[in-house]
Amino acid sequence: MQAARVRDDVTVLYFDDEHFDNVRDSTRTCNNCKTFWCGGRGEQVLIDSRFCFKMCKRGRWPLTCVPSCCPDFCCPCLVEAELWVDDAKSAVEAITMQRDSARERMQE
Repeated sequence: MQAARVRDDVTVLYFDDEHFDNVRDSTRTCNNCKTFWCGGRGEQVLIDSRFCFKMCKRGRWPLTCVPSCCPDFCCPCLVEAELWVDDAKSAVEAITMQRDSARERMQE
């Protein structure tokens, strides 16, 4: 009998992170149909930090400024996180509320 292997991809997000500005629902269009036909991981929440009229994303050294049109597979230094959830709208609201609450506590 072989032992089952479990592999997990864990990302830790800190609410006081300066790059934790933009929390949005970035679920693909027609997600239910595409998931039915092709499969999927649920709805997507994207957390990133944009500046310069949302034309640039923050990155890590050596590219600290990355054009928003640049896909993440071309630039692994992007500072962003993708979360896959069942209900992206409520997840965005909960994450934003917790982030703002954490920032308020830090101000005190």
